[in-house]
Amino acid sequence: MLQKLKIQIEGNLRIKTALLVSLILVPLLSLYVWYDVQRLGREIEDQMRQKGEIMAISGATMISHLLEDAIATGRLTRDQVFDTNYQIIPNTDPAKYHTAYDSFTDANILGISDSFLDDHDLLFAVAVDANGYLPTHNTLYSKPLTGDYQTDLVSNRTKRIFNDPIGLAAAQNTKPILFQIYQRDTGETAWDISAPIYVDGQHWGAYRIGMSIATISAETKAAAQISLLVGVLLVVLILALVNYLIGTITRPISGLSIAATSIASGNFDQTVAVTSRDEIGALAVAFNNMTIRLRESMEHLRRRAIQVTTVNEVSRRLTVATNPRQLAVDVVEQIQSAFNYYHAHIYFVDEATSDLVMAGGTGEAGATMLARGHKIPKGRGLVGRATETNAPVLVPDVSKAEGWLPNPLLPETRSEVAIPIALGQQVLGVLDVQQNVVNGLGEDDVQLLQSLAAQVAISLQNAHSYEESHAQAELEAMVNLIGQKIQRAATVDEALQTAARELALALGAPRVSANIAGRQDGGNGASKESVK
Repeated sequence: MLQKLKIQIEGNLRIKTALLVSLILVPLLSLYVWYDVQRLGREIEDQMRQKGEIMAISGATMISHLLEDAIATGRLTRDQVFDTNYQIIPNTDPAKYHTAYDSFTDANILGISDSFLDDHDLLFAVAVDANGYLPTHNTLYSKPLTGDYQTDLVSNRTKRIFNDPIGLAAAQNTKPILFQIYQRDTGETAWDISAPIYVDGQHWGAYRIGMSIATISAETKAAAQISLLVGVLLVVLILALVNYLIGTITRPISGLSIAATSIASGNFDQTVAVTSRDEIGALAVAFNNMTIRLRESMEHLRRRAIQVTTVNEVSRRLTVATNPRQLAVDVVEQIQSAFNYYHAHIYFVDEATSDLVMAGGTGEAGATMLARGHKIPKGRGLVGRATETNAPVLVPDVSKAEGWLPNPLLPETRSEVAIPIALGQQVLGVLDVQQNVVNGLGEDDVQLLQSLAAQVAISLQNAHSYEESHAQAELEAMVNLIGQKIQRAATVDEALQTAARELALALGAPRVSANIAGRQDGGNGASKESVK
């Protein structure tokens, strides 16, 4: 190929001219790129420093006005603002201190300082008094104390006195701006840009802005890489290796195209080899990540379809249930077996006491609780809360849940969800499901169980209606039968005897009397028949 290329170069003036020009321009472009990188780096540092100075001055001005206003409005006295009687906070290492004004700065300065950290180039933005005392650090550095020295050194730096040489120089500086290189005790190296704070003309301290040198260097490096990339592209164009570059670019793209076609045909295990770290390599990585997420989504949809099918089957079975107690047993058994939950049980609301009485439960634990007549008083535990709020109660980790009631028969419970069984605002009961894995129950389970609970509520209503209809039918049949026997009676006395006897048998009454008012001997009177 080299020989062929040599022949093409020797026989083509355009190519030879291009190469000659390239040999001249490549060194010049290289020098230009090097110069541009240096210039760009200086510009970025200048811009970062100017930004830091503006922020320091702005912060100092705002804190100055805030403290002056506090004095003017009586929220703080001047003596309190300039208080240097640092009261050590017990059991803190490094030591922390309270002053007469630090609660005020916690409430009023924190929001101001935190707003500066919206700029991700900043490490910190804080106000310190003339001795380096920092009453209120940014939220990022004011996390709860853990007792671990290294952790607290990084995450809780508020209310400390930073009287190291850099910190003290910043705190006592009265020039408009002080720029220093600050080696933090956390190991970071930063620009420290500070501006003095004056309160009613008296120097109070300084507002310090910290900017990470690592971040600045990274931005400079990124700019340098861009400049170098531009230079490389120019060199590549001059060298006329367009065909090679096109081949280098199109081969991975062809691989992506083949992979996309394979995925479109249903092969979600298809991946693309990552052969570079450039944009094409990043695209390949993104493509592979997309394939993984697509595969996970398809798997989730598959599982969801299985769950929906199971829910429909459970719902179909519920529609034919006619006995509330048997309905409760069927529901928990079907739910537990279909979704492989650790335990499931169902409670019905006792209309007389409002207690939640267990009506069905799975496994030996469920049988034992049913035998004991297990119930939960109104308002207690997750089940009681679901009843009172008529809303699902999901606890992914029961060890962290307030008001959770442990059950010694279910020692492996780690997560729990209670779903109200309700018709509108009327809560009929609660479907309670438990899992033996932390975070083993989630929003998907809540939605599925809500769907089932709605079906249970309807089935429960249907079962009650069926029982009422059945009882009414039996009553009507009994009345008709008694009526037929009465009609076969030959005399009034026989009719009365028949009515009394049949009613006594039907009602289980020891005595039934029948009184008929009528006219006897031309006057009002009454006859009476009874059966004992």
